[in-house]
Parts: sequence; C-alpha cells; structure tokens
Amino acid sequence: MLKVSGSSYRCCDGIPRRTFLQIGAPLLGLGLTDLFRAQGRAADQGESSNAKSLIVFWTHGGMSQQDTYDMKPDAPAEYRGMYEPIATSAQGISVCERFPQHAKVMDRLSLIRSVHHENGIHAPSAHWMQTGYFGPTLARNAAQHPSFGSVIARTCPARTPQLPTYVTVPKSEAFGYQGAVYLGKAYNPFEVGANPNAKDFKVPNLALPDGLELKSIESRKKLLSTFDTLRRDIDGSGVLEGLDTFKAQALDMVSGDRVRQAFDLAAESPELRERYGRHQYGQSALLARRLVEAGSRCVTINTGYWDHHDNIEPGLEEHLPPLDRALGTLVEDLDERGMLDDVLIYCAGNLGERR
Repeated sequence: MLKVSGSSYRCCDGIPRRTFLQIGAPLLGLGLTDLFRAQGRAADQGESSNAKSLIVFWTHGGMSQQDTYDMKPDAPAEYRGMYEPIATSAQGISVCERFPQHAKVMDRLSLIRSVHHENGIHAPSAHWMQTGYFGPTLARNAAQHPSFGSVIARTCPARTPQLPTYVTVPKSEAFGYQGAVYLGKAYNPFEVGANPNAKDFKVPNLALPDGLELKSIESRKKLLSTFDTLRRDIDGSGVLEGLDTFKAQALDMVSGDRVRQAFDLAAESPELRERYGRHQYGQSALLARRLVEAGSRCVTINTGYWDHHDNIEPGLEEHLPPLDRALGTLVEDLDERGMLDDVLIYCAGNLGERR
C-alpha cells in the first residue's frame, strides 16, 4: 500500500539530494508519483467538483445479525439473540439494546437486507463484499478484482490534489481485498498506519525522515529542476517535465500543510472527541470525517475481527458499544455540518454469524 516512510541514509546534510528526490526509493515509499499521475489523468478528463464521499465501517469476520440489526423478537428462542430490542427513531424498526446511538439516528439510516450470498468461507466472501465479484477460494486467496475504494480512486480523484483519494484506517485488511490489483499501485489505499486514539497519534507515512526538517526542503522544486544530468531541453516528449510535476506533488504531500492538517485530530475540540468516544472506533470515525471534509473520496475503517464463534458474548460486548457510539455520532456530526447528503456511510462485513 502507499506509504511514505523514513530512511536511514545519511550525509553531511542529513540525506543525499538524490535519495531525497527519488520517488519510489525508501525515502518516499511506494510510488506516490503513481498516485499523482493517476490523479493527473483524471483531472485531464475533467475533475469532478462534487463533494460525494464514502466512509466504510468494515466488520470483517461475521457480525451477528440477530444480535444487532435484525433482532427477530417474535422468533423462537433458539433463533433470537441475547439482547433485547429497543425502539428507534424510524417507526417499525428496532435494534439491539447495545445500539442506543443507532436508535437515535435510525431515521437517517437504511437497513439493506436484500444483499446476501450463500458462501460460508471468509476469503471469497470478503472479496465479494469489497469488490462486487466472487473469486478467491481456500486454495487461492489472492485478490482478483480491485476494491470499490480503488475504483473510486481511479474514477473520481480527491477534491484537494494533495489529499489521498482512498484511505484505510488504521491499515488495510489482511486479505488484500482493499487494494487496486490490476488497476495499479497508484490506486491502492493510503494506509494511516497508526491508531487514531493513541495519545501521541501521528501518521508515520507522512513523517519526514530523521534529521530532515521542513525548512530544509523549501527549495525542493528548484532542486527538481536540476535533478541528475538529464537535459530537459532535448526532451521533446514532455515526459521529464511531467515526471517533475508528479515528484513535486509527492513532496508537497510530505511537506505541505493541507495533508497534515487533515490528519490532525488535535484540531478538534475535546468535547467532540469525547462525543465520538476515546477509542479506536470513535477516533477513526472522526478522522474519516476530517478526511472527506478535506477532499478524500473513500475512507475505510477496519474495525478488527468479528469472527467470535463460541465467544460471541464477550466479542460483541467488546465491539458493539464503540461501533454504536462512533457510527451514531458520525451521522449526527455530518448532519450538523451539512455533509450528510454528500457522504454515504456503509457498514458491512463478509459474513453473518449464526449460533
């Protein structure tokens, strides 16, 4: 996935100029150049100015429907879950008692019960739900089609050029079904790489290498113009000029303020952070809102595994309250900011768990 990582290379100025400028080397990680080249192609075709975005809560492993969104209160005891249903703001809809925030905002949510599959294996089911295509098997788990986040990144670039179009929090799901596959690395997600609830949260993928300060790269664009010994004046194709542009954009992402500000949760009020919940669910949801507000198109929050089997009660007690608080507050926050019509929230997993 796209990462901007540190480097151990040193010289008298901290790092060599050539290393600093080389996109794709350890200093700048995997292909930020490719990301901006992809965005450049989309912009040439007419970049969309709309604010439509997607925030995903991916509950990998098997959320138990009868304990959450489909309580079946009138079913025989062996089919019902352990929780009591509670009424919601949507007439005729009930949810589990661990979802009081959902209940408050249910009039702004839709329960889609028509989407289903008959597969009972995690890998192909996760692939199906994140790409729209059935494919992998137990013998062949590799991703075969791009995720919807990557398709969005390919077709609808971020509204702010420096912002990553597609982001995963805190990192991409292990199976690899949130990547771009044959679309190319340019459309892989940008991994945050850290828990947004951490006291000293910062995005390691945006951290400058040790020994390098922002003031030392103020002249980076001038340096690009003299990168190695290639002659721009004899390049009739324009390839070198374009390469310089993509490198400059990648450097802007690392050194500029816009991206850093979007990821800066400390800029939010303590009251709002508490309202979302001081846990990974809540702070990830708040970060997702900041990112789509700044211009990203798709943010996937990976909530951890729900594959509880015979530990379903402690598993649900761990996951349900923070999911409820994060998702419910996100709906309210987006609504209060006038963003709810432009941001789709999608909460799903690969399987439904049965007892």
